[in-house]
Amino acid sequence: MSEQQQRAGDAHGAWIVARLVAGVEVEAEEVEELWEPWLTLARGVQEANGQGRINVLRTLCAEMPNGQDVEHLVFQQDPRKQPRKRRTPGLLPSLPSAARIAPGASAGAAAWLDEYTHYAKAVSPLTPELFLEASGLWLVSLAIARRLVLRLAHKDLYPNVALLQVAPTTLYAKTTGLGPARYLVNQTMRHLLLPNELTPEALIDELAGKQPAVLEGLNIEDWQKGQKYAAQRGIVLDEASSLFVGMSKDYNIGMGESLLRLYDCDAYISRQTRGTGRSTVRNAYFTFLGATTPWHLKKADIESLWHTGLWPRFLLLTPEKGPVWQRPTRERTQIPAGLQERLRRLCENDLPESTYQEPALPISVGLGDGVFEGYSRYLQATMHDMLVPPTSIDPRLWGVYGRLAEQALKISMLLAALDWNGKTGVPVISLAHWARAQLFVERCRASVHRLPGMLAESSQNEGEAKVLDWLDNSEDEWNTARDIYRALNMKSSDARMVLLDLEQSDLIESQQQGRATFYRLKREDEDLLVQEKAEVS
Repeated sequence: MSEQQQRAGDAHGAWIVARLVAGVEVEAEEVEELWEPWLTLARGVQEANGQGRINVLRTLCAEMPNGQDVEHLVFQQDPRKQPRKRRTPGLLPSLPSAARIAPGASAGAAAWLDEYTHYAKAVSPLTPELFLEASGLWLVSLAIARRLVLRLAHKDLYPNVALLQVAPTTLYAKTTGLGPARYLVNQTMRHLLLPNELTPEALIDELAGKQPAVLEGLNIEDWQKGQKYAAQRGIVLDEASSLFVGMSKDYNIGMGESLLRLYDCDAYISRQTRGTGRSTVRNAYFTFLGATTPWHLKKADIESLWHTGLWPRFLLLTPEKGPVWQRPTRERTQIPAGLQERLRRLCENDLPESTYQEPALPISVGLGDGVFEGYSRYLQATMHDMLVPPTSIDPRLWGVYGRLAEQALKISMLLAALDWNGKTGVPVISLAHWARAQLFVERCRASVHRLPGMLAESSQNEGEAKVLDWLDNSEDEWNTARDIYRALNMKSSDARMVLLDLEQSDLIESQQQGRATFYRLKREDEDLLVQEKAEVS
């Protein structure tokens, strides 16, 4: 979703609040369906009386990080007129000034990542740069295979990342954008890739290093090499929705819990089944790179993904701007030799080698001057200051916010590993590494704010098609909103929003009969309607 679409979508929430401030009656269901910050504002204004509504609105806005923008958007609305765009999950709150990165602080960090992104952009010019940069980071994370660790007071942190790219089909060339990462994996470390399709039992067996019952078709050398890193491998999926949609299936029960423990790098995971006996995963390290569309993703149990803790562990990426056409080049882009050589050296030479059931002891990463202080400021901002009520942040995103600082530390470790010579000392995170990492994670924070609206947009588009089809096949020419949402098993607020959009798009028309509003498909010629009915009869 573009920035322009997001701003337009926020107008719905602002319009509801403006109507309440003006004393216009609003259905309770419309209020409860709002995203933050509009839900907090609407409830607050509802509790006010008479002229106190404006004062309540201004008081609540003054307590929000982006309150001036929110208040201004409310007063821009005409409470007598419905905006055409539908709601989205609210404005992106600004990061508190104490946690912001100074201009130029990231200079000199991540030359390898810049080179990879430049190469990948030449191969797939339509793919968002954020997606390509994330793929480069995933490559480094995969190559490390749990052999680096940052020892914090409360936990040992490993630099594994889980990345999910979400964008509409075709326009953003997601699959093509995964191509450079796939190529580098196959050239340098294909033994670290897991099969794309696995049941929970098969996943645990694979990570435990159990030999498959059938070896036919396997590259035995690759399999034996991969067995040394059995539990320290990753997955890349073109259509990643299958991973999340399948979790509700009987044969995939337990997959979500397994992924949580694998991502958290549990030292010991054991599973007992009647068919295969006991399987034990030692020193897990799970990395994931996937892409999907909002249409496919909405088939999953989205609310469960937000609230069970799985999605907060992912960096959820959406396009930063609308699709822009880039003319392709005629000649094949040659991969820079340094990209492949650095990955191979990191995977095979710089870090200690593992053996089956005896994973290598990880090397401890150091922290340069000022890095921990920068991490602490960002942690306080994202895990506390920005979430303390009243907050404008959608509660579904709180888990994501709580892990942003940790995600930035993981990215910092990856950048430090790239800049390490692999021969002397240990990788050390510099302030430049931290700055580059936080800036990247901030772009991810903006991305995740776009995702709920993108998923709602996809559902709304499907809802429009369902309503149009139902009206076209209805035995009655005119139907109320109640008739429609009951027949289609839709929420009344969703159905009313769809009807408003369709009417403003001149696809349907309405008429008032008493207190009820009736809808039908737009007829340009009433005589044509009569003729059609006669032909049907």
